[in-house]
Amino acid sequence: MQWACSHFFPASVMAAHVTRWGERPLEFACAVALSGRFGFDIDLAGLSEDELDVCRRAVALAKRNATVIQQGWIEHLVSPVEGDDLSRAAVAYDSNDATRCVVFAYQLEDSTSPPPRIHPAGLERSLTYEVTCTDLTSDRALTTAKATGAELTTEGLQWPLATPCTARIWEITASGE
Repeated sequence: MQWACSHFFPASVMAAHVTRWGERPLEFACAVALSGRFGFDIDLAGLSEDELDVCRRAVALAKRNATVIQQGWIEHLVSPVEGDDLSRAAVAYDSNDATRCVVFAYQLEDSTSPPPRIHPAGLERSLTYEVTCTDLTSDRALTTAKATGAELTTEGLQWPLATPCTARIWEITASGE
């Protein structure tokens, strides 16, 4: 639903709440909801301490990136509804000044197709960016690296997912170098 809605409406009007619908892992539900107007529609009192930690990390990520996601430009990078492989989805939100980008990648189901590369296009080719990848299961970033806008738009990001109902989020910020 979010994929289709995002073709017509900005993230700021697309309510995206974390629910238990579909019995998907909480970290996946949070990652999907983060790509819209993030909120919760679950009983927080019924969550385990580990689940509350996932929710805390998601809220922190939402706060750090609200301006980019709510007011930025969306890029539809990997379609879950068009093409031969419908097992994956990826979107990016770019800041209006090309200094920040948030990329969301979702492995929806098993796939035998080779994984795609993710090419965010809304970056300034001459700038150097700090690229931080997370999956909401830990307070620590999975990876942190530096890359130029040219490298990110041309070579792209490697698809890291294979397990259904998993997600990765890249926060890409101009480093000022």
